[in-house]
Amino acid sequence: RSVTYVRDGEVHEDELVPKYVDTVNSRGITLLNYKVNTAGRFFLALGYAAKMPASIMNISIRGIKDIIAGKVKAYNLVSGPIGITTMVNDVVADEQDTFADKAYVLIMLSAVISIALAFSNLLPIPGLDGIQIVFIVVEMVIGRRLSDKAEARLTVVGFIFIVLLLIFAFVSDILRIIFGY
Repeated sequence: RSVTYVRDGEVHEDELVPKYVDTVNSRGITLLNYKVNTAGRFFLALGYAAKMPASIMNISIRGIKDIIAGKVKAYNLVSGPIGITTMVNDVVADEQDTFADKAYVLIMLSAVISIALAFSNLLPIPGLDGIQIVFIVVEMVIGRRLSDKAEARLTVVGFIFIVLLLIFAFVSDILRIIFGY
């Protein structure tokens, strides 16, 4: 059997090849039964640990680009405490998954949230750690430290921006729950 799909505006056709897998959970995630020794599992896990943050950062950057380009609505990519709680509730309330599947998904979700928070904290927004990197670069270029007054003003602007972003996340979460956006 073949499948035709469009990616980046180009039509592609590929052959579907059936593949046997040991286990698939209700979400369609394939769980391969690796016959690897302990050291091999360690290096396999180390590889995943290195790839996951890079993948999350790549997705985040693409999402920001898509918002700027107008391809995606910002409220679809921003989630606050209400949205996160809803996601956790959806995982826990799913009666088809086993306890082990739910625990795995919740651990992965907490990892994704942690990585996303780390990435967000590095954004050059006053009030977050990323602005300190900008300050250091600016100080290196101009050859002197920024005044305390300038840093204080930027911090106030950043605080207002972060509060507005939190309000936007709350409103986005509520709209998704009420209207199913």
